[in-house]
Amino acid sequence: MAGEEAGSSVAWRIGRYDIVARLASGGMAEILLARLLGPSGFQRALVIKRILPHLASEKSFREMFLDEARIVASIRHPNVVQVNELGADGEDLFLAMEYIEGESTAGLMRRLHLKGETLPRGLAAYIVAEACAGLHAAHELTDASGKVLSIVHRDASPHNLFISYNGVVKVLDFGIATAADRIARTEAGQFKGKFEYASPEQCKGVTLDRRSDVFALGAVLWELTTGRRIFKRGSNLEMLKAICEQPIPPPRSVDPAYPEALSRVVMRALSRSRRKRYQTALEMRQDLLAVARELSPTLTPEDELAAIMRRLFADRMQEKAETLRRVQQGTTVARLPDNDADLEVELPIVVTVEYDSLPPTEGEETTSGTESATDSDYEIPVAPRMPSDPELLSMSGVSASGTDAIALESPHTPRARKVPLAAAVGVALFAVVAVVVGVTLSRKGGAASDPVAAPSAVAIAPPPPVDPPPPEPPASVSAEPPASAPAEPPPPKTVVVHVDTTPRKAQVFVAGVRKGVTPLDLDLDASSTPVKIELRHAGYTTLIESVVPDANQKLKLNLVRAGAAAPAKPTASAPYHRFD
Repeated sequence: MAGEEAGSSVAWRIGRYDIVARLASGGMAEILLARLLGPSGFQRALVIKRILPHLASEKSFREMFLDEARIVASIRHPNVVQVNELGADGEDLFLAMEYIEGESTAGLMRRLHLKGETLPRGLAAYIVAEACAGLHAAHELTDASGKVLSIVHRDASPHNLFISYNGVVKVLDFGIATAADRIARTEAGQFKGKFEYASPEQCKGVTLDRRSDVFALGAVLWELTTGRRIFKRGSNLEMLKAICEQPIPPPRSVDPAYPEALSRVVMRALSRSRRKRYQTALEMRQDLLAVARELSPTLTPEDELAAIMRRLFADRMQEKAETLRRVQQGTTVARLPDNDADLEVELPIVVTVEYDSLPPTEGEETTSGTESATDSDYEIPVAPRMPSDPELLSMSGVSASGTDAIALESPHTPRARKVPLAAAVGVALFAVVAVVVGVTLSRKGGAASDPVAAPSAVAIAPPPPVDPPPPEPPASVSAEPPASAPAEPPPPKTVVVHVDTTPRKAQVFVAGVRKGVTPLDLDLDASSTPVKIELRHAGYTTLIESVVPDANQKLKLNLVRAGAAAPAKPTASAPYHRFD
């Protein structure tokens, strides 16, 4: 996460860029916050993505990184993150990209859920429409001869759809994109991407085309407009089954008032048949923009989205503005905001069960029946079914791992299946017999406790007489006053402040008293008065951080080496190579 591995000094340089801090690290590359210095005091913040040093000499990883660089650097579109250059500094391969102040769509959904709000559906349609525009630009990318490169993003999830505080939507991270002329090839049957946003054909490991990204955008749109995660389950296998086999619920199964026009777009994008799906992201975008205008005729989407982002993330905007100010001033950034917002928040999960399907709107597929499967089009059969007993146990949230518990949280529970009258009478009769047997055996001296002594035949006895209801009290007698509502729990007397540093093992002092070394959980008295936390580490400048202990929180701090030299100014003979 951001801040955990931040660099300790700005003296570190890659190419012509001064590295300020480390934002995040993945399996193949890391993301760095950098600054570009220019003439007359010019300062510019950028993001550097570089291949991890221990992988830089591996041919396969270098080829994968170069594949991504060639793809994303070739896409010139306002809805795709902009790459400024591809460079090499010794064995370091890196991409220099624009720095965007904003949040991921995943962070937006979590913040909305945390505050008990919903995003206007016209704006949700606009966000996905803008993502469609960015992905369509990638899908249409051609080589020098005009041949379409057949790029598929393969990870069009809420985490890779970024929204700036100015309301601009950007598609990020083409690191696992597939293209016709990639240097690095994916092994047959190898899965890449996030399971819960994968298309059925991606789950099966068959050849992908642009319609796979359309399916992923359909899942994003479903979640963004309902506030629930459609394919999230307790395990990867369950997620694959939900995508490939189980009925795909229409959004109106969660909200009966869901707009029909928007539901048609969602269900068409989520069609398991590629032939019935939108054939291009541009086609889906056109329908979404029409729906957005229908739902919000007076809406100016970008301005409205910017206003919502600034209101919801005012705290993070202030943090990031302070970080950017320090970068532009040339000072070291000791503390970075988290890379994403509200990671502890879990969105509700929709579990698909068999139910009477709602009447489909025009162009919307029902959740019953089957589709024919053909090798040429790869249409996956849809067979609604009730989960087996082990699956029900897993879906109830009872699992050995204790993670990803499934909960059915919906204001509109799917309707129960209609039961024939004869069957209902039979069930009721069976229940009466069972009750009479239990009463009869208990009156015979506990014979019910011995299963061997149970009779082989039972007569149906009439139900016991029902006592008449007690008379109502006279009008003059006042009813007993209702019990008072339980008092609200008192606010916590203490809060926990988790302190971590880079490097670790820093001594932590509060009011001059040593509390331990990082990482450390501090128990502080709950208060609105700031508390100063002092951090000491041999060879590093002492850092004092002011914290308001009004809630549990985490501090991720970066210590600065004592007497660290300022970075040297870049020169024209900097030892790095540019490929752009």
